[in-house]
Amino acid sequence: MKPDLSKSETGHETPILSLTDLSVHFALRGSALGRLIGRSSGSVKALDGVSLDVKPGEVVGLVGESGSGKSTLGRAVLGLAPVTAGSIKYRGREISRLAEKAMRPLRAKLQMIFQDPHAALNPSMTIEQAVSDALRIHGVPAGERRAQVASALERVGLAPVERFAPKYPSELSGGQKQRAVIARAIALGPEVLVADEPISMLDMSVRAKILSLMNDLRADLGISFIYITHDLASARFFCDRVAIMYLGKIVEIGTAQEIFANPRHPYTQALLKAIPDVSVVGGPPAELPRGEIPDAARPPQGCPFHPRCPRAFAACGWEARDLKVVLEERWTTVDLEVYQRESELFPDLGALQTVDRVALLRTPRSAEVIAVLESIRRENPAEPFFTGLIEMNQVPGGVQLEFVDSVRPVLLPIVEAGSSTSVACHLYSDVVDLTGTGGVTAPVG
Repeated sequence: MKPDLSKSETGHETPILSLTDLSVHFALRGSALGRLIGRSSGSVKALDGVSLDVKPGEVVGLVGESGSGKSTLGRAVLGLAPVTAGSIKYRGREISRLAEKAMRPLRAKLQMIFQDPHAALNPSMTIEQAVSDALRIHGVPAGERRAQVASALERVGLAPVERFAPKYPSELSGGQKQRAVIARAIALGPEVLVADEPISMLDMSVRAKILSLMNDLRADLGISFIYITHDLASARFFCDRVAIMYLGKIVEIGTAQEIFANPRHPYTQALLKAIPDVSVVGGPPAELPRGEIPDAARPPQGCPFHPRCPRAFAACGWEARDLKVVLEERWTTVDLEVYQRESELFPDLGALQTVDRVALLRTPRSAEVIAVLESIRRENPAEPFFTGLIEMNQVPGGVQLEFVDSVRPVLLPIVEAGSSTSVACHLYSDVVDLTGTGGVTAPVG
């Protein structure tokens, strides 16, 4: 049974943790010469303007592919990743820029369950010593530690305590090690646990037991969880709300029930379609996002998902480098003769890496290039790339490509009876809001 969420005097649930426009950027080192002359080498936007509230006793899941920013968000909450902009508030107190000395006492209330239980435990310490050491670091008197260690071990199922306390990590199974890691985290009485892929390295038979344990801790102790995972099935089981992340942004957030029953964002839909169906005999799911997750150091213009989105259209942010994806995808499907003929027209695909709205494709055979592109457009009328391409013109030195101005979608609530979902997608933001609430309405069809 889920615990009651605390409420303010206004009747609204009061967040225990609030993230507002949180950004974490990591500088790229670049070349030695560039650093000497002070030339900027750019940065990776691991988190880019994320806002999120976590209520007491609530489980919020962060779901997305590798590189989406899930783990960086968790580390930022704990002060383990430097915040570039925005704020993190714990019980109303700003903590994003606290010095290490000021942050240390708060870590008793903000704890982490790491992905790899083997690496998280010191192999030279017994389980009792590992849990007790965390208490020692946070100033718990020696006379109180043994009782608190025993209570924590018993609560996570490592009982009888006298059997497990003297064991070393090498003497435990993977599931038992993760229980010991959880015991160390809860021994300090935390209010928020960041669980970073806590079951991904465990056997399938153990995963459900660890999820059930964390669910019991939430119910019995009122602990809030930020549950980081790429496992959608576990998120559905464990989470109250789910935030779908892509390239450092939340693209959709809502209750777990609604996200799984009625996903709005094309990326969320793609993730759900990618879940293997054991009842179907055959290959992988038919509909998967094309390509790979883009480079966070050079994210796409407009909507970050648009290069992979089957429903993208003109306003989503097309640019010259998207043509590179279109061509490479095409050349995997044509015969060798067509590939050789067309690839000769585009000898330097790397030159397409510009993000400018107007780009020059350098080639001495501009008429042939335009003919090929027009042919691709005719053969693939559903190809989204061409919705954003305004013009292809022959100019001195090559072909000039001009694209529609891009607009980056923002996270807005769906204005629909019974919906709690917010989504960042132009499929919804282009529809006129007739409610006066500032939200967006779901498109027809």
